[in-house]
Order: sequence, then C-alpha cells, then structure tokens
Amino acid sequence: DSYVRNIMLEKCKATNDEIAIDKVLAVQEQFNKYNDNFISKWKFSNLIHDTPLYRMVDYNLDEELRLRFHLFNTAWCSTLNEAPGTMYMPVELIRDAVYDECASLNISVLHHPTHWLEPNNKRQFDQMLDQISDIVFWGHEHADDIINQNKTSGNTAIIEGSVLQENFDQDISSFNIFNIDIKRTDEKEQK
Repeated sequence: DSYVRNIMLEKCKATNDEIAIDKVLAVQEQFNKYNDNFISKWKFSNLIHDTPLYRMVDYNLDEELRLRFHLFNTAWCSTLNEAPGTMYMPVELIRDAVYDECASLNISVLHHPTHWLEPNNKRQFDQMLDQISDIVFWGHEHADDIINQNKTSGNTAIIEGSVLQENFDQDISSFNIFNIDIKRTDEKEQK
C-alpha cells in the first residue's frame, strides 16, 4: 500500500530507522533475487560489502589491476511521482564506503543524480561520493553529460547517462563507452 509506504519513508528520512528502511525495501525483493542469481555467476568479481542500500564490488582485471565499484541503491525510496530535491540516501548507514588506495579506479554507480536528494542530504552524499570516487556514473534524466569536479578532496568525473530505449520514440537510443587506460598510473591523481 503506497500510503503506508509513504509514512514509512518519512520515518526513514527523519530517523534512519533501519527496520523501517528494510520494510520500505520490501518492494525490491524480486530485483534482489535476480541480483543474487546474477552475482552467483561472477568469475572475476568479489562482493566485498552487501546491504540493501550499498554494495561494494571488486572487479579483478588481472593479478595487479583491480577496479572498486561502489553501487548505491538510490531507488530504494522512489515513488511514482517523485520530484527533485525530495529523495533521501541515509549516508550514516553507509559507513563502509571508503576509497580504496590499492584499486586502479574507484567507480561509484547510482541511478538518480544527487540533486534528486533533499538539499542537506545531497551535500552529505556528494561529500561522500567525492571522497570515495574517481568516477561517478548516474542516469535517470536521460540527458548525457560529463562533469569534471576539482575539489579539495580530489578530482572526480561524473558521467551522466542518456536513454537506452526511449518509450515514445524508438529512434532515440544512446549509451556511453569509455576506454580508460588504467595502466598509466603515473598520470593518476591520488585522492
């Protein structure tokens, strides 16, 4: 029932109540079953941390090169008519998200751009993303862009994804491909 879920969402935003968050996340049960099946078939990846809000995955390219992925479930609080500035990501409950100095790259992936979060929560979440990410991928708005942020915590590239399959016009389809030479560590800036 959406009425009860909306009440639970407000409680989650006010208190970071983990039990309430688990109740809200119940709508993602089928996705989680699919995801668990998908993860079980991985050959070169290791699931380091797994919660309903955040997953940390290491992808081993070879014995020396490894990518660290930070996967954030920003859709946990999605509603049918959501609006920018109203969503919430409980940063305090994502304590294990840290920058891995040994990884070749730290990549964060989230569905919603951070301006969909409440303003104070956006600031907290942006600070965390800046601290743990070399690259951030997000989508939701079907408008592609690349933003290079230079902050005191380091440089972060934000890659905004476009639309893969547009419902109203089948001729509109877009995706990004990036070729990153991670072996050139002499040019990599440290966080």
